[in-house]
Amino acid sequence: MSSGSLVPDAAILSLILSELKTKGWLNSSSSSSSSSTSSSSSIPSSSPDVAHAPPTTDSPASVSDDPTASFILDGFPRTSTQASKLAGYIPINLVVSLNTPTDIILERIASRWVHPGSGRVYNTTFNAPRVAGKDDVTGERL
Repeated sequence: MSSGSLVPDAAILSLILSELKTKGWLNSSSSSSSSSTSSSSSIPSSSPDVAHAPPTTDSPASVSDDPTASFILDGFPRTSTQASKLAGYIPINLVVSLNTPTDIILERIASRWVHPGSGRVYNTTFNAPRVAGKDDVTGERL
């Protein structure tokens, strides 16, 4: 990662599964809970180039029946390999793939203004601030 390369699939998958477990939306199967807990730790901050593989179990983890256990992943998975690996851990209900022309993406990026303190995002084309270059809430510079 420190080289500027893409984050390995295993690291991203481990982070996603860890967050789902933290929220109580994904439970390790009872037969392998101790092994999956130890192998699903996050990437140590002392060695940013080391990625831990997602937990491996003989039986799939159980998912929560909690109606709040719904989420959207934006930008992951990007490949069928990533989707297959993710589907091995959690059920995937719906996938939406948007094919946006490059010129539209570049136009949206060029029109974007962000308030650094809050992260509020404006776009001069379709969500402009009330005063150009100023945050609507604080009046601070974007």
